[in-house]
Amino acid sequence: MLPAIVMAAVLVLAGCTPTPPSVTPEPVPSSTPVFASDEDALAAATAAYAKYLEVSDQITADGGKSPDRIAKFVTSNQLVHELDGFKQWSEPDDSSVGSSQFDTVSLQRYDDIAGGKSVVVVYLCVDVSAVRIMNAAGTDVTPATRPNRYPLEVEFDANSAADPELVISRSEPWSGNNFCQ
Repeated sequence: MLPAIVMAAVLVLAGCTPTPPSVTPEPVPSSTPVFASDEDALAAATAAYAKYLEVSDQITADGGKSPDRIAKFVTSNQLVHELDGFKQWSEPDDSSVGSSQFDTVSLQRYDDIAGGKSVVVVYLCVDVSAVRIMNAAGTDVTPATRPNRYPLEVEFDANSAADPELVISRSEPWSGNNFCQ
């Protein structure tokens, strides 16, 4: 009996007594996702780009005047690039007639990042075949070699689930295979 008591005491002192299993709580996300699904993120990006393109077309139709109208559709870093692009319309006094379109929109990625923000990146095809460039005399000066459709990679940022409005943070020609054929 004495050896059993000694063995029990050694086990207790050594910490070998069984302990009740600990319950690990489920991890709680640090912030609410901005979009419920990839499909919702893609739909939001498509809607945001449509609004952006409409205002961009208005600015070029006005010969590049009041280009700051585009500011609510882009980040402050992207705004610098947008304003530079619109300068080319005002210096030779050109304007546009017609509306740009886009299609073949596909999601490259959607990520929720720290602080409740998110990034949505899409591929899309811009179609400018219905847009003509007119000079001050009203003559069509659209370059004959201008591509009518071209692929872009466009990145959008959203601030939070409470403010899921997407704005363009980057727009670049897609350098891979042209998926706009």
